[in-house]
Amino acid sequence: MEMLFALTADSAIGRFIIQDLPHQTLMELFVADIPDSAKIMSNASRRPDDCCTWSGVICAENDVKRISWRLDFLDHGGHIDLCYLPPTVIALNLFFNNLDGTIDCARLPRTLVELNLNRNRFHGSLLLAELPNTMQSVYIGSNALTGNLNLTDLPATLQTLVLRLNDFTGTIDLCRLPEKLVELSLEKNKLSGSIDLSHLPRAMEQLNIASNCLSGTL
Repeated sequence: MEMLFALTADSAIGRFIIQDLPHQTLMELFVADIPDSAKIMSNASRRPDDCCTWSGVICAENDVKRISWRLDFLDHGGHIDLCYLPPTVIALNLFFNNLDGTIDCARLPRTLVELNLNRNRFHGSLLLAELPNTMQSVYIGSNALTGNLNLTDLPATLQTLVLRLNDFTGTIDLCRLPEKLVELSLEKNKLSGSIDLSHLPRAMEQLNIASNCLSGTL
């Protein structure tokens, strides 16, 4: 297994091998560095050796489809590697868990529709152009993400993008947002420069870019 982990760190071959692992193995790796992970798999109706019985996990025909762990690991946090998500997952909700890790959008399940990582300790950059083209909602507010934001090549399906309360810097282009985008929340970052609000999507209902260093005219 050590050789497998070394292989999976960087290479395309490694990513292929990860996707071929049984869902049970992937889920065990997914929670391996979370001290309180036993609490989601230990009671009379749950079996550690069957991830489909774990609290917050929904499967269909033994494929993991949805994972929802809200506040389950808040007390002791932990580290999580999103590359171990089973490839069939369509929704992941880890709201308010004090978890840390990085977000490699290129290695998220290509079936993913909903992602909620609000109020954790995820860090590093965020390459939004590499999000799955199935994505509809992304909530990664109140983390420690850094770097620039490229908003010009988002998935056409995206309806909600919440990235408030991070440490993003640089300028942003709001002229090529997805036509289906309803909500964009970027407040309380460190964004700067001039913005053009004349080409916002017709579907947009909420735009919050307050508490940055942006300028422009309505």
